[in-house]
Amino acid sequence: MLDQAFGLLINEIALDIGTSNIRVYSKGRETYIEEPAVVIAENKKGKITILEYGHTALLMVGRTPQHQQAIFPLQGGIQNPKLAEDLIRLVIQKSLGGKPLLKPRSVVGFSQYFANEAPKTLSGILQRTAGKDIIQLNSLICSAMGCSLPLDGSTALMVMNIGYNGTELGVLCHSNLYKSVYIPMGGKHINTAIATYCKNKYHSIISAQYIEQIKQTLCNIQTLAPDQERNIPCKHISSGQPLELMIHSSDVRAALCPILSSFVTHITKFFTELSPRIVTDLMENGIVLCGGGAQLTELDLFLQEKLNLPVILIDNPQQATIRGAAQCLAQEPYAHWFV
Repeated sequence: MLDQAFGLLINEIALDIGTSNIRVYSKGRETYIEEPAVVIAENKKGKITILEYGHTALLMVGRTPQHQQAIFPLQGGIQNPKLAEDLIRLVIQKSLGGKPLLKPRSVVGFSQYFANEAPKTLSGILQRTAGKDIIQLNSLICSAMGCSLPLDGSTALMVMNIGYNGTELGVLCHSNLYKSVYIPMGGKHINTAIATYCKNKYHSIISAQYIEQIKQTLCNIQTLAPDQERNIPCKHISSGQPLELMIHSSDVRAALCPILSSFVTHITKFFTELSPRIVTDLMENGIVLCGGGAQLTELDLFLQEKLNLPVILIDNPQQATIRGAAQCLAQEPYAHWFV
């Protein structure tokens, strides 16, 4: 009870708003939660009501009754501002143990994708949910901090944050974001590539749940490991009948070959826009991988081979942005990065 009351009074939170997940760290309660950015909603007489959200809602995707719908309000931009706002508010209140008595002080790390797509919409949502005292911070800065990189150093560092909708690539130098680019490819496109490959080769449809299992168990991008296989439940396109497919890790490599090659092309193009001095620094410091998409098995080895640079995959890469945002709650030296 005391912890809950303390959380309602202190109200200092770090927030990572992604297209597929929302993460919140509550300084008062010293808690961290992560919820998928999905809701189960019901439309009654034109009024949309959220019935479930987060992990509970994700388990219901593909199994909802006819009068209910699974909605991902942050994917593809803020398609439904009202549901996005309600979802963010619910996750924040869960992190604080209830509706806060005082408006929270918040540090929010957000992707450039949101800033470009709907800056006014996002700003309004944050003011109504995260409080008026908000520090908005580029997620690349948060990610670099969460990766424990020496941002105040004189040599250039590169961070690659692979999210669901896209990838942010940035160079930091002399405590500033020197240059960055948004690549419109991420976890969603990796999932689509696997699903499309299986649809074309095996004439079968695999659910999102099993696509995730394929990525976790069969996705050896390099050919160093022995070929692995797994039975995956799916549905035949023509007959609609259920069946099991034997999927091989070689299938996954073939499915991802075009998108991985495109990643390399985008990164290489980005390097052409950097000064020789910066490139020289990166030859020594390499690229630090973070974000949920960085967990793709052997992605770091693949990029290292193709780019001829050191590529470092951090522990728990999906938490890099929220770790960095949490550090900003108490570290005034980073104030010049606030936007």
